[in-house]
Amino acid sequence: MTSYDSTCVFLIRLCKFVDKHVLLH
Repeated sequence: MTSYDSTCVFLIRLCKFVDKHVLLH
């Protein structure tokens, strides 16, 4: 896995976390 792939995965997880956080509010 390249560092670029890792970054994409991190961003996707972050987006999902933010979406859940925003939906809770």
